[in-house]
Amino acid sequence: MAVKRPSSLKILGQKYDAKYDYNDDDNLGLTVEETSTIFVRGNLPENKIIRVLMHEVTHAILNETPFSVRKRFDVEEVCDIVGFFLINVLKDNPHLVKYVLTDVDEDTDSQTK
Repeated sequence: MAVKRPSSLKILGQKYDAKYDYNDDDNLGLTVEETSTIFVRGNLPENKIIRVLMHEVTHAILNETPFSVRKRFDVEEVCDIVGFFLINVLKDNPHLVKYVLTDVDEDTDSQTK
């Protein structure tokens, strides 16, 4: 049985909707701060969807922190983002952790429990 893709996430106290109907030839995903929505192309291989989702979650984390106005970060700031903010997002979203840790067969791209 496949693990369900997250449809909503709590990002540092803010609820974000996750939608998998994004259709843009130039990007695999998008995070819209104004509507607290994460969009991911749903027609990608599942292992790619997981990576794109986590990329967009990182954008959402940045949106919810004082880093939101920055475009460039030094190494220590990146480590702070991962060490302090990402861990809170993972703790608040056990369903996201379960989805991300799902075994995905790289060859057939099927999820297994």
